[in-house]
Amino acid sequence: MAAPASSWSLARRLTGGAVLVALLAFVAQVLVLDFWIRPLLDELAAATAAHSSSIRTALAAVPAAQRPALAQSLSGESVRVASAAPASAAQATDDVLGTEFVRRLRAHLGRSVLVRAGDGPAPGADVEVGVSVDGQTWWIDFSQPAQEAAVLDTLVIWLAVLAIVALAAVLLSVRFVTRPLGRLAQQIGSRGSQVVPIEPDPHSSAELQRIVAAFNDLARTVEQAHSMRQQLLAGVSHDLRTPLARLRLRVETQCEPELADKIAADLRSIEHIVNQFLAYVQGSQAPIGGRLAPLATTLAAVVADYAAQGAAVSVHIEVAGPDLPDLAIQRLVGNLVDNALAYGRAPLRVELLAEAGACRLRVVDQGPGMSDEEFGRARQPFVRLASARSDLGHCGLGLAIATQIAQQIGAELWPSRTADGFAIELRIPRPT
Repeated sequence: MAAPASSWSLARRLTGGAVLVALLAFVAQVLVLDFWIRPLLDELAAATAAHSSSIRTALAAVPAAQRPALAQSLSGESVRVASAAPASAAQATDDVLGTEFVRRLRAHLGRSVLVRAGDGPAPGADVEVGVSVDGQTWWIDFSQPAQEAAVLDTLVIWLAVLAIVALAAVLLSVRFVTRPLGRLAQQIGSRGSQVVPIEPDPHSSAELQRIVAAFNDLARTVEQAHSMRQQLLAGVSHDLRTPLARLRLRVETQCEPELADKIAADLRSIEHIVNQFLAYVQGSQAPIGGRLAPLATTLAAVVADYAAQGAAVSVHIEVAGPDLPDLAIQRLVGNLVDNALAYGRAPLRVELLAEAGACRLRVVDQGPGMSDEEFGRARQPFVRLASARSDLGHCGLGLAIATQIAQQIGAELWPSRTADGFAIELRIPRPT
């Protein structure tokens, strides 16, 4: 049975959960890192602002002619002081980390001081501060923040790599967990409607082995119940034949003709029920055999027997059909015709129609028919839609036997409406 469109498989559920966990873990790590790094950025911005103020104060304290020499002496590996913008002072970038540091630095220096992100070893991390000394702008290039921002970038990238690796590991784990379940579902599904034990995988998980063991216990229980039912039906049906034969003999020899006819009709009903029981049991235990014969020939013979008994049944044949066991086809068509005579309305017509790669067998009557839901119930053994028919020898096995035989020949029954009545039909594939 197909899963509902809105349902998720176990693999999809685990995969979705793994993706969600990876995303949440990455977001949580970034938030923790941000919570940890923001105070460091604020401290670094305060130190950079204090350093800038010290350099501005030193430049303002000496004459203008001595300022270039002082600027050179104040410059070092992490700080460069010049009276013009350095060559590396390109336009400010949109780097988030650099922008955050620049914003904090501006907060410490005030709006009157020029601050922009530079283009150093880590783009957007170098900071250039422009201070005004006697109307002249001096640029102070700080490269120390670049090292801190580079570390921050590395940490963020490392967190992303960790999240991807964790996600890949979880996805592989999901595949490892769901693959045995998929194989188990395939094993069970390949058996169709048969509930039979399956072979456990010794390398599967303990939980999966317990599921297999529980399923095998259920399969054995179902098989035992089915076997007991078959034995009970076979035994009762077989044992009834002898007393029925004795009753028939006594009725014919010891009863008056009028009473004998009534009792004989009841005996025929009982005998029909017994025969149905035996046919159902035999069909459950092994395929119904018979001599291979063209389908059209067997159908014509079955309809001729009903017509000889006075039943309003005709036949329409367009194709010879495949060779099938005649006994199986006789039981199949006989049960369909009996059901149509009992529950439908005469006249009946048995049709064998040609189709591409197959042929279609239909039994058509003029009755009201049944709905798809009623047809599904009627196919179950011992189900009678009209309980009043039980006195005519109908025990609710007719369509169950027909369904049983149809499955044995590779076909399936279904109801349909035609222009001239209600039909039960089956499509029989031609042998290749």
